[in-house]
Amino acid sequence: MTVNNLVFICYGVPLVIVYGISLISVVSIRKRFTTLTTFVPIYALTAAVNLLTYVNAWLALRLYQEQFFNFYYHFVNQFFILSLVHQYLVGLFYFAQNINSSLLTIDRFVYIVKPNWVDKWRIHWWKVAASLYALVGVLNFFVAGFDSYIVSAYIYNEATDSFIMKTRTGARINVFIGIEAITGIIFVVFCATINDRSFFFISLTIFISQSCNIIIIAMYFYCYVVSYNRQVLSIVLIDMLYISDVFSLGPGLYTLLVPGPIRRATVRVVLPATARISPSTDTQTSLTSISGRIKLYHQK
Repeated sequence: MTVNNLVFICYGVPLVIVYGISLISVVSIRKRFTTLTTFVPIYALTAAVNLLTYVNAWLALRLYQEQFFNFYYHFVNQFFILSLVHQYLVGLFYFAQNINSSLLTIDRFVYIVKPNWVDKWRIHWWKVAASLYALVGVLNFFVAGFDSYIVSAYIYNEATDSFIMKTRTGARINVFIGIEAITGIIFVVFCATINDRSFFFISLTIFISQSCNIIIIAMYFYCYVVSYNRQVLSIVLIDMLYISDVFSLGPGLYTLLVPGPIRRATVRVVLPATARISPSTDTQTSLTSISGRIKLYHQK
């Protein structure tokens, strides 16, 4: 196994487990907090997309380097549609992660800063999400060049008994990376503005990790399109995979590290015998905190 893939596994597996625990914790307290009515489904959607992104990144960008997984890529080459699906999902999930992070940020902004918008948000948030998903799905299809002629992305080398990844014929890589960078910058500016007013630390940590991801993508765009440098490009690509994992698996860890009812629920999930925090105390603490934040905002 390559060194990079070994490192990916060493931190990836524990983070996947942590993400699962955080999701269970969030779901376990959903009925006790009216302020989490929409947060829980959005968080669950985010978790599903992030975990699928992680799995797809392994299949699309990493495991083809490992001989023990050659059987899968021989199968992919026989049914080339699978290769297209993997490549399509790489782009789609990137856009979807930005959408989900924006939804989380908007959700906290509405509940903390604009409580008079809560009822409308509860009714229409999924419509907003579905519309944005449909938009980026179509955008990803055409911008990435899936409407043009394609060839298999995985080429088998009999001499080395291994696969190499080849860029698809007709793939508009420079355009696609440019669109990724532009949409990422829009996301960063939007969430920076909202986060400044929503006082929600979890969405802020997700925003910071995605900002790092955008910086790497912008560097990749510059090295590929503006000033082609193959050596720097390969380094940036590896860094992009690491940063992508931080954005995909990091939210589960951020959620558990931030003090609050979610972390306390995690203690009850992991150590039920030692947890001695009553639901009423938990609820009162959270509601007092949110009330204080709302008053602080209106005093400004």
